[in-house]
Amino acid sequence: MNAEDSIKSYLKSEKIQSRNINELILSFLETQAKEDDNEINNLLFTNLILQYSAAERKLTELNQLKNKFLGMASHDLRNPLSSMKGFSEILLSGDEDIGELNDAQKELVTTINRSCNDLLSLLNNLLDVSMIESGKFRINIKDESIKELLQERVKLNRVIAEKKEISIREDFAEMPNGLFDRERILQVVDNLISNAIKFSPLGSEIRVSLLKEGENALIKVKDEGPGISPEDQDKLFGEFQKVGTKTTGGEKSTGLGLSIVKRIIEAHNGTIKVSSALGAGSEFMFTLPLSKTQGSEDQRELKILVVDNLNDNCALIKSYLKDSRFKVETAENGKVAYEKVIGGTYDLVFIDVKMPVMDGHTATREIRKWEKENGKTETPIIALTSLDFIDDRQKSMDAGCNEHLTKPVDKKALLSKILEYTGKAIPLKKGAVEPVSATKPLNILYAEDDGDNRALILAYLKKLPYKIDIAMDGKAAYEKFAVNKYDIVLMDVEMPVMDGYSASKNIRKLEKDTGAAPTPVIMLTAHELDGDDKKKAEAGYDGYVAKPVKKTVLLETIQSFTQG
Repeated sequence: MNAEDSIKSYLKSEKIQSRNINELILSFLETQAKEDDNEINNLLFTNLILQYSAAERKLTELNQLKNKFLGMASHDLRNPLSSMKGFSEILLSGDEDIGELNDAQKELVTTINRSCNDLLSLLNNLLDVSMIESGKFRINIKDESIKELLQERVKLNRVIAEKKEISIREDFAEMPNGLFDRERILQVVDNLISNAIKFSPLGSEIRVSLLKEGENALIKVKDEGPGISPEDQDKLFGEFQKVGTKTTGGEKSTGLGLSIVKRIIEAHNGTIKVSSALGAGSEFMFTLPLSKTQGSEDQRELKILVVDNLNDNCALIKSYLKDSRFKVETAENGKVAYEKVIGGTYDLVFIDVKMPVMDGHTATREIRKWEKENGKTETPIIALTSLDFIDDRQKSMDAGCNEHLTKPVDKKALLSKILEYTGKAIPLKKGAVEPVSATKPLNILYAEDDGDNRALILAYLKKLPYKIDIAMDGKAAYEKFAVNKYDIVLMDVEMPVMDGYSASKNIRKLEKDTGAAPTPVIMLTAHELDGDDKKKAEAGYDGYVAKPVKKTVLLETIQSFTQG
């Protein structure tokens, strides 16, 4: 047998499957150097493709495993961190039942609180990286005041800066509102200002500026630190990259912050860059698109589009929101809805599934196609239908809808979706809702297996006229719900015996079987990676509050779901 026959025989054998890719490449090159044998070349190419495909599948599996691990770690770490952070803030607030802390105690509790925030920041950064890699990184753009956000963050960061005798100077021009995700841009601003504080020497000054640049807002953060070398600037926005410059107060860094900042700004169709030289400080600059309207959060109207060929259905939703700061527009079919969406900006779209000219599913697919082709952020779209089978829900999700609501939609369900997708806990005009301190008595079912988390939530609610019924797991929560009447259910997601999703699903089945009106079910979740719309639709819960739970968010959420 000659050499060529030996190679062919070997390539066709099972041994090739375990052969190293580098060896295959060398064999291919050696064969080509000797002669042009198409059969051998084709066999080598085929096996190279198989090897690379297998490696790619393995990497995908490992990435999925990593995301699953981070999801579990998120829950397991956030639960104790939530308690530590929440109780430390209660202590620092000077609760009248506890009393004011003395200076030494306050310093120790402040250190605990700061360490909790550092750990949460690290956890959030790791989860953000995973969401970016998995394609689940989303932003929720609204019309917001960039000037007010900057003033708020400068005020909070000034407390940290003063400990290093660093001053922060504001230079903010009058500015129209911007179009951005407030929580994400808050993350950007905090990162840039905190980095400036970390690398600035004692007694120096940090300047935060806001300027108008064409149709964009230009935000600058300039420090008087040691500067960044050209070599470090090239890798500054990469993941897990750290510059050679040392922090001036021993602060720690993960090397993740700026890479996430860059992705956030790019997702807003903005740009970010740095200008720096060794010994001359650094200046970070980023842009955000401006909206065409001016005004504060209380002045502006948020826009909702209701799409239905029946006028009565549109009139019902408009009546629910008549005292709100939402401007409700209507469209009689999917074709008109599509034209309105591509010609304007809406905070939320409610769309009927069955309509003449163009149905809701087709309109949603066309809208999603247009958004993708034009690099637009997805507008939340909620399907409205009288059909409530799992297949119908899945059709809505497959078309690109975020939710699937069954008619008739009651006011609480509507407000809960507005809360979830616009971030506005009580979207009513000023003075239209009682303050939380004057809220009505409520019967609340609270399911949570973690004792520290229970104690924290009970501390948040202790001065309000709420009767709290505790369940240690989802099964116990369901059993209590079956024999008692509640105004709202607060449900942890991860619990023994029966998790929150299963408990919520069982509650919805019980309500359907008995003909009872739906009770709002709010999930308290530490799972930042959860984004399964199908699971959400099947479980039937109304909204969620992310851990660590903030007192104001919890109270406003409860009030929003029980005010009707």
